[in-house]
Amino acid sequence: MRARLLLVVWVFTLRFAAPAHAQAPLAFQQRCTVCHQATGSGVPGIYPPLADAIGAYVRVPQGRTFLIHLLLFGMDGAVKSHGATYDGLMPPAADLSDSDLAEALNYVLRTFSVATLPRDFKPFTAIEFKTARASQLTASDVYHEREKLLTLLDKAAPASAGNR
Repeated sequence: MRARLLLVVWVFTLRFAAPAHAQAPLAFQQRCTVCHQATGSGVPGIYPPLADAIGAYVRVPQGRTFLIHLLLFGMDGAVKSHGATYDGLMPPAADLSDSDLAEALNYVLRTFSVATLPRDFKPFTAIEFKTARASQLTASDVYHEREKLLTLLDKAAPASAGNR
């Protein structure tokens, strides 16, 4: 009887008290994992990791804007992240819906960059993506936007610069 009670308590704990792992949104599964992998680890030398790499971006408004532009317009140019250089092309995902893009980005941030997210993180919304579509940027423009963002972040917190 005692063993049965312990089993019930154990199952209840697993079902209701254990943290739930969010299912990756379909947009992430179909588009992001091809290059960045399902684990967010990336591909050495080609596609940078997402893990602990972009959470700090949302500490400033320019970072939120950059991440939206990155998904909508893509990016072309070598980048450094976690001390390594990556020379892959980030294709635009503007063909996806605004809500799909917001959901995928929120998943990435909450799953792979939770340690670097600010405590007051506000999830991205479809409205932010809809508004940014009017920007009509190129992948090269987004690359330069990233460089400016990293300079801004380095001035604010130089100790964490290597994780971008």
